[in-house]
Amino acid sequence: MTVAPLRLPRAEAAAIIAHARAAYPRECCGLLAGQAGRVVKRYQITNVYPGNDFFEMESHEQAAALDEIWEQRGWDLLAIYHSHPVSVAYPSARDQGIAVWPGTTDPVFPGTYYLICSLERPEAPVLRAFLFQDGKVLEAPVVIED
Repeated sequence: MTVAPLRLPRAEAAAIIAHARAAYPRECCGLLAGQAGRVVKRYQITNVYPGNDFFEMESHEQAAALDEIWEQRGWDLLAIYHSHPVSVAYPSARDQGIAVWPGTTDPVFPGTYYLICSLERPEAPVLRAFLFQDGKVLEAPVVIED
């Protein structure tokens, strides 16, 4: 199955990597709002999870961001992002367990991507995107654009 790519502006990719580095050794987290499959705004959300191996978005920040995305602007929730400070950019079983927005077959907006920034090799961060469809983890290409 072909999965539509997540198109990510170079500045947003750099900002997500910077967020992951700033949060290290903890996971960072945030949201990407989109319109017609394009990122229009990034929301950096505070991780309130007490440990270093998971994330939990601060509920008021998350609610305010989603209110702006859906109610005020009419945008799509394009992606949920977080970092893996010491492991590969692949959804853990816990990541998959909290994934509530499934992917679709729509080529323009295939659903909410789950974007992971790995700092396993800090000098070479890796960004990978995934969709969850029918219990399957599908990798989506990440296209960095100027």
